[in-house]
Amino acid sequence: MANFLFSRTDYLLIKDSITKGHKSWKDECLTVLKAKIKEYLKARQRFVCCYCLRSFHGEFNFVIDIEHILPKHKHTEHMFELENLAASCKRCNMKMKGRRIDFLKDSFIGSSDPFAKEHYLFIHPNRDVFEDHIDYEYHQKGRDIMVFYRPIKDSSKGKYNIDFFKLEQLSVNSFSKAQGLDVEDEDHYDGNPDDDDIDDEEEQLKSSLHADIDSEIEKLFNSKL
Repeated sequence: MANFLFSRTDYLLIKDSITKGHKSWKDECLTVLKAKIKEYLKARQRFVCCYCLRSFHGEFNFVIDIEHILPKHKHTEHMFELENLAASCKRCNMKMKGRRIDFLKDSFIGSSDPFAKEHYLFIHPNRDVFEDHIDYEYHQKGRDIMVFYRPIKDSSKGKYNIDFFKLEQLSVNSFSKAQGLDVEDEDHYDGNPDDDDIDDEEEQLKSSLHADIDSEIEKLFNSKL
C-alpha cells in the first residue's frame, strides 16, 4: 500500500506536540491527524490487532487504539514515528502492555535503530511478521467461536508474545464459551486510560501514596483485633 504522507500542517503540529511533551497527544488540534493515522495503520495491518491478530472488522473506532510500541511517556521523540505506531485492540494495548518496557533487550540501549526487531522480545508489529512466529486459527460455526495460538517451530518470539499478551487465555475463553460456560470478558478494562500517559515520577508518587494508605488501613485493622 502507499506510504502515509504528512502534510506541512501535520509537520508543524507534530513539532509543536513533541516540544510540549507526550501529554499533548490528547490535544484537540491533533484529532484529525490521529484519525488519518489510525485509518492508515488499520489498512496497513489488514484490519487486525497488531499483537493478537483479532479482527477489527465491524468494530467501532473507539475500541481501536493507536499503539505506541515504545511508550510515548518515555520516548516522546518517537510519538509520531510510523515505525513506532500500530493499531491495537484495547485489551492488548491497555490491559496487557500499558507502560511496560520489559519486552526490550539490553541491545536496545544506545542503538542507532531503536525499532530493529532484534531489540524486542515480542513480535515487533512493523519489523517482524506475526505469521512467522505464531500460527493463529479462528473457527466459527453458528454462534460458537474457537481461537488457537501456537508458536511456530518453537519460535522464542512466538512463545514470548503468547505469554506477554496472555493469548492462551483468549483460546481458553473461546473454548469455554463454546461449551456454554460463563467466562470473564477479556476485553473488559476498568483501569484509568490516562494512567499510560503519566510521568514516571507521578507513577512512583502514586504507588507510594497507595502503599502508605494500604499500610495505614492495615494498622487500623490490626489495632482492632
